[in-house]
Amino acid sequence: MYKTINSTIKEDSICKDKDESQIIDFLGKTNQFFLKPTSYLYPIMEDQMSLKDRILSNRLGSISLLPSDKFGIFTNFLMAFYLGIFGIVIMGVSYFILQIDINYSDMCDKEYCTVPFYVPTLFPTPIYFYYELTEFYSNHHAFEGSINEEQMQGQPIDYEKQCPGAYLSSDMPVTNRSAAGFFINQKYANPCGLAAKYFFNDSYTIQNFTVQPIGAVLQTQLQLPMYMEKFKRHPQWQYTQWIDFEDEQAVNWFTIQPHYNRIKLWAQMQGNLPEGNYYLQIQNHFNTSIFGGKKNLIILSGSELGAYSLALGSILLGGTFVYMMNGFFIMYMLKKRFVQVTPDKLKL
Repeated sequence: MYKTINSTIKEDSICKDKDESQIIDFLGKTNQFFLKPTSYLYPIMEDQMSLKDRILSNRLGSISLLPSDKFGIFTNFLMAFYLGIFGIVIMGVSYFILQIDINYSDMCDKEYCTVPFYVPTLFPTPIYFYYELTEFYSNHHAFEGSINEEQMQGQPIDYEKQCPGAYLSSDMPVTNRSAAGFFINQKYANPCGLAAKYFFNDSYTIQNFTVQPIGAVLQTQLQLPMYMEKFKRHPQWQYTQWIDFEDEQAVNWFTIQPHYNRIKLWAQMQGNLPEGNYYLQIQNHFNTSIFGGKKNLIILSGSELGAYSLALGSILLGGTFVYMMNGFFIMYMLKKRFVQVTPDKLKL
């Protein structure tokens, strides 16, 4: 081959002065140069190209974005491992969380009443107090749609248009007094809407029979800062608003919740709740006869991971089972794919 090329090159005037050994050496280097597995030289040996060369040469079509079988098995078992660890930890922590439910709807038919209850063991700090309204269905679109973001920010709105059915002051639980305690006389309620009309306004006081201090009940740190930023007072809220939008219990009420039973954090207590007999003093203002549900006060001990999370732990353990079954299924399909059929089993 070199002789044929050499005879052709020698006829060229440019190569007449070149020695035959120089031409052969040049052709040999050129051949090695073209065989380098880079993306800038042709002909390209694509099976020898690196990932970097394929990306730089815009040959992404030759790169498979689908995971391999081994990667799929590894990923499924890895997810099952971590979900299982988290699920077991959360289930274990939730098992040691203590809870007392006090259903006072049937026991309290007056404006002020006292309900006794018993704490069977020591409740360690922190302790959370939740109120629950059963069958309230606050996830209904009419209730959620009545929460107007502009009004929550202290801006003026069209009351009759944006608060249909509940825009007058006479529709609200408080008709002539602002949240700051001043007398107000206005036609339209601020805030308005169904969420404001059915604002939860019960309050509680917990004491024991020995009249010993049991810790401070705090109505702060009930909501995350990201939710508190969505609510602002009206510039003249002392004389116009009957609900204070910087009060965390109010913010907690107007925060949408996707459950038919409405469960909201009412307060938290810093300090232990010892074993013993207690009584709950209730200011009973919220009327449940409208929706036919019940009112409960839930006393819950906390943990390092938060409150009661048995449902979350069950979901994580269920995810562990799903990922493990998926991993075993991939292994089974691979084994079935590579089963070799012997010639004696073939049917001609």
